[in-house]
Amino acid sequence: MKRIIIVVLILFGLLLIPILTESEIEHKTKRYIRGLFQSDTKEGASALYILERDMHKQYDFSGVRIVMLGDSHTQFADWGRFLSEYEIAGLGIGGDTTDGMLARIDQVVAIKPRICFIMAGINDITRHRDLRDIQRDYSGIVTRLEDAGIRPVIFSTLFVAEHHYDPRRINAQVEELNAYLKGLGCPFIDMTPDFHENGFLRPEYTLDGLHLKANGYAVWRDYIFRYLRQEVDD
Repeated sequence: MKRIIIVVLILFGLLLIPILTESEIEHKTKRYIRGLFQSDTKEGASALYILERDMHKQYDFSGVRIVMLGDSHTQFADWGRFLSEYEIAGLGIGGDTTDGMLARIDQVVAIKPRICFIMAGINDITRHRDLRDIQRDYSGIVTRLEDAGIRPVIFSTLFVAEHHYDPRRINAQVEELNAYLKGLGCPFIDMTPDFHENGFLRPEYTLDGLHLKANGYAVWRDYIFRYLRQEVDD
């Protein structure tokens, strides 16, 4: 009898729980994510940026020879396991822009790596930052690293897929940014042949039109392996 009463109470309790529709769940999720990325703190930066930046200050990076600097593209991979043959650390922050990376470049310098791989710019472009400002920030990052004796290696900024919002404007500016980055005078790794097709990010490498799936990261890893084996291992 007690079990029957308990089951009835549980079922009654479930009926009292507000039922969220799929659209309501999606709305709440998007609102939560926007809250992480919005620049609404006293510092003028997003909560996620401040958290990740300050956590990076707490980590032990002793022995690290390679740093991955970037935004969510970089943050979403566990580079230490992905490239376990090398002493590598990931300093990616979701939503970060080139000015945000320039502001925290001293963290990279303090680690004293031999190489700093960089992928950046897509968040700047989606937020309509002036291309000249992005170029200036990128140049500042490269100069600061080179002055510290660290080799900057730039990956081409990836296009967005055709189903992403405003893809033609975004990709046109990405193409213009990549042309500029090629001329910065430091190593530039063009991943366009594998990731782009007909002016868009290949759909098989993304779900949301921007971020990479695991198979996309595998392709990116191969580019890194080839560079390191040629430039570091030899």
